[in-house]
Amino acid sequence: MSITKAHYSLIRHLRENNILPYCNTILEIGEHNWYGDIHPKVLFNDIKLFAEESEKENLQVQLNSIFKSPSQTYLFDIAKIFYKIFFHVQCIEAIDLHGTSSAMKLDLNLPHDLGKQFDCIINLGTAEHVFNVYQVFKSIHEWIKKDGIVIH
Repeated sequence: MSITKAHYSLIRHLRENNILPYCNTILEIGEHNWYGDIHPKVLFNDIKLFAEESEKENLQVQLNSIFKSPSQTYLFDIAKIFYKIFFHVQCIEAIDLHGTSSAMKLDLNLPHDLGKQFDCIINLGTAEHVFNVYQVFKSIHEWIKKDGIVIH
């Protein structure tokens, strides 16, 4: 699923108002990509405003590189920068049968032991495509840390 202007605006609003906690680890239910309905200048400006001080220059360089020489996965790469800006995330993982090669290819209709839990789990519309709705939400519950956040 894609990070759209609506998702961006909500996350940005939560960060601006200090409502959104920082999350070391994120699990995406469905590997998210960048929809492209936000001008790149907005991302560059938000790096200056919200990214960790020690990461600002690196994120600017990464984003410049992505736009100058887009790879086959550039929309997924932009989404990961989005998470670094707003969540200060250190580790991003995804479950997606049709995502990039870095996504875990797991059937969400079935239970899976990932061997760890996450600070934040984000589902921007993949769970609605899973036939066993009970199982996907049970799994999300098992994969989230105590006091973690789930965004649907």
